[in-house]
Amino acid sequence: MVVAESPDAKNVQVKQVEDIENKDMILDVGPGTIEHIEKCLASAKTVIWNGPLGLIEVPPFEKGTEQVAHMLGKIPGVIKVSGGGDTVAILNKLKFINIFSYVSLAGARF
Repeated sequence: MVVAESPDAKNVQVKQVEDIENKDMILDVGPGTIEHIEKCLASAKTVIWNGPLGLIEVPPFEKGTEQVAHMLGKIPGVIKVSGGGDTVAILNKLKFINIFSYVSLAGARF
C-alpha cells in the first residue's frame, strides 16, 4: 500500500499491510496489489470497475488506477463495465474511457 501521514506529506512510502501504522493514511494501492490484480485480469472474461483505487485527486495517488487502466487496455475480448462518477472522471482524464463496453455515471448508495 502507498501510505503517508497526509495527502500532502513529502514522505510517501510503500508498506505491506502488516507494517501500516496508526499514523499512516492508505492513499493508493501498492505494487503487490497491482501484481495481484494483473494475475486476476489474465483469466477474466468480464471486469466490473466501480471506484478508483487511490486518492485520484492528489498526484501521485492516481498511479494504481492508471496502471490498472493500462492493463485493461491491453486485454482484448473482455467485457469491461465501469460505473460511478469518480471512476468515469479518472478514466476520462487518463483517456481510457473508450476501452469500456459500458459506462454508467450512476453511483451506489448504501
